[in-house]
Amino acid sequence: MNEKTFIRDRRESLRFKKWIFLALFFSLSAGASVEPNVVLTGDAARAQYLIRFPEEAEQRGEEWVGSIESVSLREALQTAAIEMEILDSREVYILNKPAQFASDLGLLQRRYKELVDAPTIENSERFPSHEKISKLIKFNREYKKKVLELALLNQDRGDRYRKVIAETDHLYHIWEAVREARSPLCHVAARRQAMMRLIELIGVNAYRAMDLPPSVPIGRLIED
Repeated sequence: MNEKTFIRDRRESLRFKKWIFLALFFSLSAGASVEPNVVLTGDAARAQYLIRFPEEAEQRGEEWVGSIESVSLREALQTAAIEMEILDSREVYILNKPAQFASDLGLLQRRYKELVDAPTIENSERFPSHEKISKLIKFNREYKKKVLELALLNQDRGDRYRKVIAETDHLYHIWEAVREARSPLCHVAARRQAMMRLIELIGVNAYRAMDLPPSVPIGRLIED
């Protein structure tokens, strides 16, 4: 056996061991049987693997082409994705057609990668009610409209008004992210993306403490 053959066989062996370990782990976490044939072919384990490890799963695509056509694997993928909060139960059209399997799976893989560290939907329950958030956003827009009117009347103080408008818009984006995260009308992926956007806008510490700013820059127009 030459060196290249040895290295190739070694890599294949390590990849196979990794697959066995991951399949066993996900089968156990899904409550599946630990029988060898179930571990390696169970749709619940396979669905987890396909979503979480796209590069590894791509190499096994040809092996699983028959399963891809099966309703059971597509249903397992939908169930796994809903449990991971990367698919909304209303998104019934995703993974519904075998011809679109590759593109739909790619969507779930991208969502998983993007949202792996995002807060869960349960975390959004800490925010104010959707009704209160909507009122704050409405006030923000009315406030901006008033500032624009004042800016037209006081053009010699344009720089100051531009700063107030920029700050008002910044606060609007913060509260818009809060509204989207809180809204049950939005799909779960969009709500979790909104929470990630909120963290970027106010910082991790403020998010953890739920230290949300006012909806308008209070006092900015009465400084002098």
